[in-house]
Amino acid sequence: MYISISLMYALVAGGLVSFVEPLAAGSGIAEVKTYLNGVHIRGLLAVRAPPAASAGLRMAAAGPRPRPA
Repeated sequence: MYISISLMYALVAGGLVSFVEPLAAGSGIAEVKTYLNGVHIRGLLAVRAPPAASAGLRMAAAGPRPRPA
């Protein structure tokens, strides 16, 4: 049961980043620095990016962790 719940969390986190908002992958520091230097990246400040990144981070943190023996 533990493995299936961990797998579900990992799949949801991966799906959010892959299908909902690909720009939510990674830390975003490089994208923000690029934006502040004057290069505008389409979709960087989209409404979907922060919720997708936040939910993906929570699911990834709650997901697969090694269980102590």
